[in-house]
Amino acid sequence: MSRNRGPAVAIVLILGTLAAAGCGLGPGKGLADAQLTVTHEYGAEPVVDSSVGDLTESDTVMRALERNADITTRYGGGFVQSIEGVEGGQHDGDAYDWFFYVNGVESTVGAADYPLHGGERI
Repeated sequence: MSRNRGPAVAIVLILGTLAAAGCGLGPGKGLADAQLTVTHEYGAEPVVDSSVGDLTESDTVMRALERNADITTRYGGGFVQSIEGVEGGQHDGDAYDWFFYVNGVESTVGAADYPLHGGERI
């Protein structure tokens, strides 16, 4: 007894192609530039000020920062420790850490978990 498996194979191939297309493979579509401004001493001293281009749907604030500044991270790469040599930690008895804002609003998640959208100010 012979079965015609052609239609079944075609359906499996089509479903596999559709699944792969929706799985986020590749960088995603391009987005508009974002503006990255890094300061310390509560905005008194500029550290980085640049336009971030070539953004894709898979970019995060951390990825944009890594491409545009010399940084170190901690806690498995999820949090910024230093930017351009300016480190968080204890200085003169005061605690310092890096925080980031998107369009003037402080983020509630880490830079590695914040998806970056075109046109934003970070």
